[in-house]
Amino acid sequence: MDKFLTEFNKVTENKFSYLRVDDIKTQKNEETKTVSLTITFVVPYEIYNDPEKFNNDIKAEIENAVISMFPSNVVFHFKYDKIQLIPQVVTRLVSDYIREKYLKLFDGKYFAKDIAVSINGDVVQITIPVDETIYYYCQNKGVGESLIEYLDSKYSAKNFIKFKSIKMPETEEFKLNHATKYVDDGLILYKRGLPVVGTYIADPPMAVNRFKKPVLEATTCGYIINIEKKTYNSKKDNKSRLFYIIDIKDPLDCVMHCLYFVKRATATKSQADKLKAGQSIVVNGEIVQSNFNNSLNMFIRNISNCEIDMEGTKNKFAFLKKLTQKANIPEPKLYKNEDDNKQYTLFDEVPYICPMLRDKEFTVFDLETTGLIVGGKIPKIVEIGAAKIVNGEIVSTFETLVDPQEHIPEGASNVNKIYDNMVESAPIIDDAIGPFLKFALGTTLVGHNAVNFDAKIVEYYAKENGYSFEYPIMDTLKLAIDAGVSNKYMSLDKLCKHYGVENEQAHRALGDVIATAKVFIKLANQMKME
Repeated sequence: MDKFLTEFNKVTENKFSYLRVDDIKTQKNEETKTVSLTITFVVPYEIYNDPEKFNNDIKAEIENAVISMFPSNVVFHFKYDKIQLIPQVVTRLVSDYIREKYLKLFDGKYFAKDIAVSINGDVVQITIPVDETIYYYCQNKGVGESLIEYLDSKYSAKNFIKFKSIKMPETEEFKLNHATKYVDDGLILYKRGLPVVGTYIADPPMAVNRFKKPVLEATTCGYIINIEKKTYNSKKDNKSRLFYIIDIKDPLDCVMHCLYFVKRATATKSQADKLKAGQSIVVNGEIVQSNFNNSLNMFIRNISNCEIDMEGTKNKFAFLKKLTQKANIPEPKLYKNEDDNKQYTLFDEVPYICPMLRDKEFTVFDLETTGLIVGGKIPKIVEIGAAKIVNGEIVSTFETLVDPQEHIPEGASNVNKIYDNMVESAPIIDDAIGPFLKFALGTTLVGHNAVNFDAKIVEYYAKENGYSFEYPIMDTLKLAIDAGVSNKYMSLDKLCKHYGVENEQAHRALGDVIATAKVFIKLANQMKME
């Protein structure tokens, strides 16, 4: 993508240097001998929403420039997304990159919630507090430079990274409150012990099944299922040398075959003699491919005692496996408006669109839940529905069922018709909340009685998962009261009847969303909202 953008900027003489590329997909058609190329450009939010800076003519210029860069047998499809340069977006990108590239280094040494982002025009200052033990590495080993390179590929701005040395608190409560939830890091849960052979092992141990190929430096742990003390004749000096065969099984019941060779040529015993079957150890060394059975073996450098949280690790990986299987979030869909194909003539009355609807974007949303907010306790979400309004029209929708990870009460199912078996393969809220917030990014949220219910629930789960919740909110119930067509108890069904809006799927998230969106448009136009 970097090479593509570099060439594109040459062709366009940097006229569109603010563009970034989110995705490039290719597909070959053997019959027609053509290549289909789908390119998704990312445009800064303030440019995307400015019709003078970003319109159909500018899109055509961008697309023609791209077409000129490729052979004639390439068929193009262009998509445009927008990104808003706000602190929560930058923070999310930084924490995502750290998890992807520097997980082992930063594990337990920083918390995403403590990242500070300051934006002044096109200058972004990012301060990342890190534990004093990794501060020098971050400062001198190119971590900041690689992070800046990544951020430059995501948006157009001047990024500056500063690492701040701190001493991390050791309390479990602090760690729990700041921990990044549900990261599939492959790490085994354990407590370090004293060294047996070699030096102290600092790297956290990975599950055996995460090692797919030879690697110079690897750490894993488990309990010893077999240990043998042996000797071999060294061809180098024709002396008998001591080595150990150690097989360890990790909490996922995967086995690592290990070899430990004692360095001293004359040794007849070593500290490894203290090891026994059933003992929990953490080992560090090089993983190599066996010439005999093509399996991966470890040549051990260091061995330490440890305490393994067998049950906790099994539960963690079982949950992550379930999470991976269920993290398929539906993509937003274009909404087919019944008036899309209507051709207006001089004799037709073109629908009135109030100034507010012309100047802003709105995301109407609705939740189905396991119950109400009682005593401040937030219920679980079982469905999210949303619809985006642009220029007074519904243009796209987002919907997903959500697994609440608990039984859906009968009373809730009687209302929304969502039952346990319907959410078995649905994503959990930790996976669903991000795509919903992305769909709504940069818009004003709208809902019926949203201020007292839906918005509180979304804000709760957004913050639970490390997202900032800073969306303006409008409530159709309050608007209806202000317009004199409703009292404070008026339901969405009654409001729909008042405005002649048919709700074909009442009490399902998307059905209620489309109905609320239509009511909202009618209310805004009736009130001629500025």
